[in-house]
Amino acid sequence: VIEMGFTQSLTPIQIKYIEEIEKGLGISIYAVLERGKTEQLSIEVNNRIQAINRSNAAIEFDLDGNIISANKLFLDLMGYTLDEIKGKHHAIFVDEAYRTSIEYKNWWMDLKNGKFMSDEYKRFDKNGNEVWIQGSYNPLIGADEKPYRIMKIATDITKSVKQQQKTKALSLEISNQMKAINRSNAVVEFDLDGIILQANSIFLDLVGYSSEEIVGKHHSIFVKTENSRTDAYKEFWASFKEGAFVSGEFERLHKSGESVWINGNYNAIIGLDGKPYKVIKMATDITETKLQQEAIKEANMKLKAQEEELRVSNEELHTQTQMLQASEEELR
Repeated sequence: VIEMGFTQSLTPIQIKYIEEIEKGLGISIYAVLERGKTEQLSIEVNNRIQAINRSNAAIEFDLDGNIISANKLFLDLMGYTLDEIKGKHHAIFVDEAYRTSIEYKNWWMDLKNGKFMSDEYKRFDKNGNEVWIQGSYNPLIGADEKPYRIMKIATDITKSVKQQQKTKALSLEISNQMKAINRSNAVVEFDLDGIILQANSIFLDLVGYSSEEIVGKHHSIFVKTENSRTDAYKEFWASFKEGAFVSGEFERLHKSGESVWINGNYNAIIGLDGKPYKVIKMATDITETKLQQEAIKEANMKLKAQEEELRVSNEELHTQTQMLQASEEELR
């Protein structure tokens, strides 16, 4: 603030002179303030760029995709020196199929037109190894409001993506195995208390129920009443909360009340927290085999009984023969 005082009135010439001084001072002060703001902004932008360079892989391109510069993190990530890539096209980091595609050409055209791009990208290092990055391609806008270069900022997510790929492959393998199991085995799932969650068609056909009739009910509907009330049955289900695996031959009940025999296993499924969270039972129907075994067992028992009867008859006959011989001796 400038204050001026005068002891007498000013002439028009003096007033105009002072106005010119005021105008000049205003412009000078404004210019100083604007220059100060610009310098402060420049410092702030420079500090931000330095922070980005310390923690991110960064590389700059011209609008045609030719490399202008790259920081150490980017060079280390891709296995190059700056001299090896400067002036070369971004295409050295992508595979041949993508490099020659319309998609890749359009991608660079969008960047050239000022479009911001951000995504996960697959790139290749100097040795041809896959490198996955989470990155953004940022068109830098000049004073004329037109893009003049592209800055890419990225972080290395190769390990994360590789792990995701392994997990996906494992998940697919497990899914395929379960499909194979479901095509040839009776499968039913329970919670840890024995409540039925779901069952496949083979299991449903085996026990004669529909899904709606059993989901939400307890496994005990498949067990004889006298067995479901035993301590052994209670311990059987309690064991799965500890992660137990149980296999063997089991007698179960069909909806009609008839016995169904299965050769199966009960598997406690472990969650990511290391604790069991459900039980999957996989089984095959061995009812016919079991009935045949029972028939053979019964036939063997009958045969043994007949053998015993024959033995007793032979002993009786032998005794009678001896008695007859003794009588003959006496008659002589």
